[in-house]
Amino acid sequence: MLAYVRSPKHMKAMKAFSSIAIGRLLSYESDIIPSWDQALLKWEREARDG
Repeated sequence: MLAYVRSPKHMKAMKAFSSIAIGRLLSYESDIIPSWDQALLKWEREARDG
């Protein structure tokens, strides 16, 4: 996943985000997969407008 996040294709998608989608964004790295409840709480607290 990190290889994709750092790729030119991902950068292109992020630059186009505002013209192809709406929503809030949150990015972070972790060694564990959070539960849905943990992920939602983090998104509600820390996401930014796209």
